[in-house]
Amino acid sequence: NTPEPSEMDPYRKIRIERPVKTIKVTPEDRYWKNFKDEIVIPHAAKITNIDFCPLNPFDFAVTSSASLFIFDGASRQVRKTISRFSQVAYSGSFRCDGKLLAAGGESKIVQIFDAGSRAILRSFRKHTDAVHVTRFSSDITRLLSCSDDKSICYWDIPSEKCVSTMNSHSDFVRCAYENPSNPHLWFSGSYDHSVKLWDLRDPQKPVMSMEHLSPVEDILANPSSTLLFSCGDTEIRVWDLLMAGRQTHSFSNHRKTITSMTIDSKNSRLLSGSLDANVKVYDLSTFSVTHSKKYSAPILSISLSPNSQTLIVGMSDGTLNIRRRKVSEVVKSAPRKPALMGRRYFTRGANYRGNSDIDFKVPSISRRKLKPYDLDLKKFRYRDALDRVVLIQHQDISVIIAMLNELIERNGLIIALRSRNERALAPIINFLLRNISNPSYSALLIDVTWVVLDLYKSFIGESAVIDGLFAALLSRVQSELCFQKGLFELQGCLEMLFATNQSMNVSTINAIDSEDEEFSSAMRDEPQPEVLEKINGPTDPKRSSKIRSPEKRRKKSKTVPN
Repeated sequence: NTPEPSEMDPYRKIRIERPVKTIKVTPEDRYWKNFKDEIVIPHAAKITNIDFCPLNPFDFAVTSSASLFIFDGASRQVRKTISRFSQVAYSGSFRCDGKLLAAGGESKIVQIFDAGSRAILRSFRKHTDAVHVTRFSSDITRLLSCSDDKSICYWDIPSEKCVSTMNSHSDFVRCAYENPSNPHLWFSGSYDHSVKLWDLRDPQKPVMSMEHLSPVEDILANPSSTLLFSCGDTEIRVWDLLMAGRQTHSFSNHRKTITSMTIDSKNSRLLSGSLDANVKVYDLSTFSVTHSKKYSAPILSISLSPNSQTLIVGMSDGTLNIRRRKVSEVVKSAPRKPALMGRRYFTRGANYRGNSDIDFKVPSISRRKLKPYDLDLKKFRYRDALDRVVLIQHQDISVIIAMLNELIERNGLIIALRSRNERALAPIINFLLRNISNPSYSALLIDVTWVVLDLYKSFIGESAVIDGLFAALLSRVQSELCFQKGLFELQGCLEMLFATNQSMNVSTINAIDSEDEEFSSAMRDEPQPEVLEKINGPTDPKRSSKIRSPEKRRKKSKTVPN
């Protein structure tokens, strides 16, 4: 009984309702998506290595082509560029104190640079092929380098000598990592599919060897030193070092070769970058992927800042992607503005200490205030500088002596003393007259006196004041010479007395020794009573028990004053 549709009714399509897909956003996704403050910096060649300075504000070094770029951690702009490489550079890395940088390269040379001045401090030449890995040890005086010549060298920086050489790998060595709990233990990974543990106190053979089954691109150890991560091809393998390097996990979530790994500051997340242009984040408790991010080109290097606030990715097309995490701030009610007058208004912000993650502190340059005589020396006014220290009342003599030494070092003593009139020369001679007999400064002041005499000997007789001062100076020197002569005579007398006393002591000791020997020989031969009477005097029964031994007689003789 349904009515048939008429020819005039329009056709209505069937409405198909599909269920709406709901994407669940996890706290992990929200955390990594907060890395929104993005800067993209193009380079002319591929980015082969990124390394953060461990110290705040966490500057980072980027290695690309034949240059090493040092970026400011706060502004994320290039602060310095090191271009002292003849060929392509590799593996620019900071020392733990941030003062030095090390880098290898195709030139087969390991170089150490001053991070401040960019000067080359050391150059190590032993490798015979390209050096792809340079790593500072935590004891700051050692450096490890790995090369395509299949060798690993351990260098002593102060002496510029190779302490140890390890040659157990059979292919290119492309990664190394120091054990976080022991600076003598190092891990190395090679294209011969092996990961080796070395004890540099006995580097003849590896302590432990693990097979990754593919060329090893990067290795990483957690700070507790119990787990080691190695990546090669599309797999990441986990090794338990407490179980003699036994493999505990293996996971593969990339479609192409994994080239780099890093770990966050809480040691709970592992990040990996791959040639498939993806960065994946793994939960180290379950080894499952918690977040993934797609980039524009194949990834060659990845690094996360020590405070886990900056993520940097280097790509094969030369793109450097820098992302900083935005910290969400709790919105509070605006405080009541202080009155325009009063103590609270003028002291507002006095207790603010800044936020190290957000604020950039401009270092203050403290300038020391120079003394007036230092300013004169700085402007090469040697005469004014000497007059200032000599003419000041109650001036410390050490300041005047330091000024004279400085003028001698600068070859300015003659300039400071010449062309003086009577009024300007008198204080100088007065100072020499007062202090030339001081044993602490006499050697220097005698030299200064000779300079004064050379300059003004032709003017003697023209000024009564200067002539009187020179006469007083001559009298002081002559009296000092007489005093020294008396001291030498007294010294000679004392030495003669000491020598006479010593000879008398020796003769007394020799006489006592000869008497002891005569007594001993007589006792050994069992002498008759007349012999004993000859030696010890008439025999008295009452005194027979009081015959002293040689030791007692020697002791008594030593108590008699000379």
